[in-house]
Amino acid sequence: MLGGSQSKGVCAAFAALLAAHAFLFSYCAVRKSVCADEGGHLAAGLVYLRYGEFSLYDLSPPLMRMWDALPALACHPTLDDPKPLRVETPNARPWVYFERFQQENLHHLHNYVLMGRFMQLPLSIALAVGLFLVAKGMYGGWPAIVVMGAYCLNPAILATASTVGTDLGVSVALFFAIVAWLQFVRTQHKAPLLWCALAVGMAHAIKFNALLIWPVLAATALLSRRKANAFVGLVVVIIVSYVVLNLSYGFQLWGLPLHRFEFESQTMQSVQRLLPANLHLPLPKYLVEGFDAQKWEAEGAYFAVLFGKARSGGPLAYYPWLLLCTTPLAGLILLACCLGSFVQSRPDRRELAFLLLGATLVLGMVAFAKVNIGLRYVLPAYPPMLVLLGRLSRRWYAALIVVMAIEVGFAAPRFHAYRNVAALHARVPDRDEGQSLRELHEWMQKNSIDEITLLPWQMVDPAVEGIRVRPLTQPRTRWVAFSRSYLDGFPQHAGRQTLIVSNWRALAMTPPAVDLGGVVIFPAEAMGPDPWVKSYQSWAEALRDPCVVPIENHDK
Repeated sequence: MLGGSQSKGVCAAFAALLAAHAFLFSYCAVRKSVCADEGGHLAAGLVYLRYGEFSLYDLSPPLMRMWDALPALACHPTLDDPKPLRVETPNARPWVYFERFQQENLHHLHNYVLMGRFMQLPLSIALAVGLFLVAKGMYGGWPAIVVMGAYCLNPAILATASTVGTDLGVSVALFFAIVAWLQFVRTQHKAPLLWCALAVGMAHAIKFNALLIWPVLAATALLSRRKANAFVGLVVVIIVSYVVLNLSYGFQLWGLPLHRFEFESQTMQSVQRLLPANLHLPLPKYLVEGFDAQKWEAEGAYFAVLFGKARSGGPLAYYPWLLLCTTPLAGLILLACCLGSFVQSRPDRRELAFLLLGATLVLGMVAFAKVNIGLRYVLPAYPPMLVLLGRLSRRWYAALIVVMAIEVGFAAPRFHAYRNVAALHARVPDRDEGQSLRELHEWMQKNSIDEITLLPWQMVDPAVEGIRVRPLTQPRTRWVAFSRSYLDGFPQHAGRQTLIVSNWRALAMTPPAVDLGGVVIFPAEAMGPDPWVKSYQSWAEALRDPCVVPIENHDK
């Protein structure tokens, strides 16, 4: 039992952390421009709700997109019928549609996206509260504050949670699924089993990497004292989650024979060769098609640049390096102390389950998905691993949360580009999600600049943020702005073009005149002689150019 004063202290810290998380989330959400895939997610969610057309952006299931799009739908945006785009490849459909969608809703797009971002705030708050309650039950009040603080004040979590997408939703669902499952295994009660089944089903209806929870559920069933009951419960979870997943698609185009699919990924092509052609798949068409498209991307469509080299799928050091550079120093101290605690005492059954889930999610992304383009892809591993910080029971560990709050407060709202003090001069990849166009517009207004030469990488039209861009075919303006991603020397997709900054090596060694986090600004003369931007007719042509950073293990 906590003493009265101690209990009041925990309650005050709990309330302060929730308030800080809500404020930092909101500050980041309001200040950044439309990021990365946000427009595609939002447009697809609106299409699902209005037209019931799940062919658009089927690279992951539809549930989270529909949730994020609910308030924008009430504003009656202009939405064309997406059915004609079925002739496009699954990977191209969302972006072809989004180009049209953003032009038809140009002056409202940012507000629509902002509404979608705030649909994720209650989910993030729920996860913070869930982490506190689980850690409090396992370790006590102040250790739970450490766990909660490590979540609420983590820049990577704040950046991802305040971005329209699927990563936060699947993280919430998987965490509550494992918590409910552990409660069922321990008590054999039906209520936690039902909650677990619903959470697993929702996770599957949000993102395909939810599949990684099944080895963890099976392993904990094997370790339970009542194995027979646990495996009966596992069957219940399978049945309920299967129904929930199919319901998210409305059972649309369900049960097509295998020969009706033209798979692109090696994985699904192998499945197609092994199974009978007339086998009717008990799943919706666009779920199967989307899984294939996602696997195709995961098999080598992504590159990561690290330590001066690009690699298909990214090097093994990618996630550890990103974690070291983008976690506040106070958080790294907590992590080191937590790892040291396992030397002193072995994990119990619950801790082992959280460890297994976190490790499975990370290893699954590294070994099978090979999508190393930001920490958001391993966000589902954060909650189960953060719970283990509760092993740090000494009171002074909670003081590190105050230090973390100071570190993160100074960085707000630029959480997408966050680096800790020790990594300020390190080469950290993937720090531009397209979040800085709003700041660029404000800088232009402050300096009375009406037009600028801009080289972004994302597909969002800068006009959404009121930026007037001079075409790249015309002489440069006095100042040139471009995405920091170009400093890695790897070709970037900018709309329908594939581009690289010719003088990127010299520019990477030169401090920019203005650093907006995702966008950097240089005087025109620093860009070097023309052509300062090289455009490629094809991706293959770009990868053969000696101007590009060295590429390893390229097999696509």
